[in-house]
Amino acid sequence: RRSSVTDLRRTRRESRKAVYRVRMPSVERSAWLLGLATTLASDDTSHVDAAKELVVVAEGDHSALEGAYGRCLALISVLPDDANARRALDLINRAIRLSESL
Repeated sequence: RRSSVTDLRRTRRESRKAVYRVRMPSVERSAWLLGLATTLASDDTSHVDAAKELVVVAEGDHSALEGAYGRCLALISVLPDDANARRALDLINRAIRLSESL
């Protein structure tokens, strides 16, 4: 019994140190990236920093960035006067170009 408590404590300490990444398909990740891009577009974040953050969150999944671009185009077709959606499209476009250069 004592060893199981010690093992549980050790496991908790190790889990606090570990960084867990959520594995998700590109389709789901693209929706997540679109949400992040619209949030970053509404903030005072610089375009360069926002594009870098999108690339980091995409974790090298180029198709997720392209999916977010397509979703953002669909958003703009529904809300053509939304400046935030256009800024988000610009951020996603910059992130795609940045990920291609890596």
